[in-house]
Amino acid sequence: MRFPIKIIILSFIFYFQTVSASAEDVLPSGQTLKNGGGGYCFAEGKINRFSPSGEVVETLGDILAFSASGNDAWFIEKDGETINAGLVKNGVVKRFQIPAAEPFDSISRFRIYRDKFYYLVPGVSDDSCDGGLLMRFDPDRGIIQSVSGVLDFNIIEGRSVILRKGILDYNGVIIPLADQESRSIGSIVSNRIVFVRGPEKTEICDLVAGGNIYQYGQEAALKPGNDYNMLIEFIDEYPEDGGSYVDEAMIYYRIVVNGAEEGRTETGPPSVYKRIYLKGISDNYNIISMERWELNRIKGKYERLNNIKQPETVRIYLPAGRLLKINVGMNNGVYRVQKNVVGIRKEVR
Repeated sequence: MRFPIKIIILSFIFYFQTVSASAEDVLPSGQTLKNGGGGYCFAEGKINRFSPSGEVVETLGDILAFSASGNDAWFIEKDGETINAGLVKNGVVKRFQIPAAEPFDSISRFRIYRDKFYYLVPGVSDDSCDGGLLMRFDPDRGIIQSVSGVLDFNIIEGRSVILRKGILDYNGVIIPLADQESRSIGSIVSNRIVFVRGPEKTEICDLVAGGNIYQYGQEAALKPGNDYNMLIEFIDEYPEDGGSYVDEAMIYYRIVVNGAEEGRTETGPPSVYKRIYLKGISDNYNIISMERWELNRIKGKYERLNNIKQPETVRIYLPAGRLLKINVGMNNGVYRVQKNVVGIRKEVR
């Protein structure tokens, strides 16, 4: 993907200062009427001004995003293969063509700060499977900046909050997320508490403290203890076709955390849950290796299975003051690992 010279591609962290306007941004797709919060509204594909004459702002194409505050309005329109940014000041419309490598048809988030346009285009970046392209367009200078791999973003008191896969970026402060499936930024409370939403769970983060507070979903919370902050559960899952494992050999797992052996699970058949409680390093990443040992009935002893039949080593962030539950399931030789923050524990002092 190539951009014109004036396009600046920023790499990992995108430092732009924005502030949330009083107006709610409007994404016209599927909308029939939305009040922009100021002297304009978007209705039936047109931008209308609240005035005795009820004039309509002349647009050249499909409106992809719209916002209004006071007597001003901003919009992004698509005119054929051209993308325009529009400003409406005292009824006067100014248009600026947005330089882009390729046209786009939708915008999933739209914000304005000092007549600069911030918008999220889904599925444009090279890694679109993990997010879209966050754009910042300065019409006065004709410069556009972009960040790829962005799932969602919002603005708090002039600071950007960017959601990427597995992390929340608060204007350069990186907060690792326990839920790697988080897809959107929800409510923001007191300009610091952010609700990050996934398909099944919601994670609560404190931007000022730079960490996550809690995670909740449909599952009941697990009562934590004082001498552990991780629980790992192992089970062999039956095939989806309703069959069963013929060989119910006795097995157990040995666990190594950050290079030190931390113990082993109880012994039992593969289809019976095996659990182990561990103490990891809080507010840090932990490297966890799991070894599967199986009873050799002929030799009469337990043997470590070869590497191809072992779970992969995982690198997991353990939030401070949290209890992390890790589920390891094996089905027909394929392992899956799921992580959930399931409780709040008091740190032992």
